[in-house]
Amino acid sequence: MRVLLAGDRATSPEEDRALRRHLVQCPDCAGLAGDADAHAAQRVLDRLAPSRPRRSRRMQWALGIVASVQLALALPWTFGVNVLAFLGGDVSTQHLTRDGALGVIIASAGLLAAVRPRHSYATLVIAVAAVVLHSFGFAVDDARNLVHPLFELTHVLVAVILAMIGSFVFGGSAPEGSRGLVEPS
Repeated sequence: MRVLLAGDRATSPEEDRALRRHLVQCPDCAGLAGDADAHAAQRVLDRLAPSRPRRSRRMQWALGIVASVQLALALPWTFGVNVLAFLGGDVSTQHLTRDGALGVIIASAGLLAAVRPRHSYATLVIAVAAVVLHSFGFAVDDARNLVHPLFELTHVLVAVILAMIGSFVFGGSAPEGSRGLVEPS
């Protein structure tokens, strides 16, 4: 068993045969050998895997918190309730409900990316599409004076969510288990 625990060191054919005979007769050592083989295989895979800087789970937690705040703001908006009325400026119910629906979509995309980083690419596509739709809606509503520009500052959270998901997708900061599109050079 000492030979097995020595790691990657080469052994003689006699030592190999003795070890195999012992492992056939001793289930405890056979279990340890299996664990040692798994650790050796992981070391090889770690050496072969491309080195890529990854952020800790803190980035996932931060995205989850920001997306949760966005969801908490957007849900009442879908029903025409402006929880930020104290900021001033009138906002039409039509604009508020559309912002709410798109805000729920973006917040959900952020939450999904935070919980399942491997889905970051798809969530980014969905979130960007929602932002494009929102931009068109804002342009129309602004031309008709249905929204106060100060209210639109609430969409800073959306920009933060997009940036965080984008950092997962476009390299270098993807959490464990995700696949970024661009490998850092």
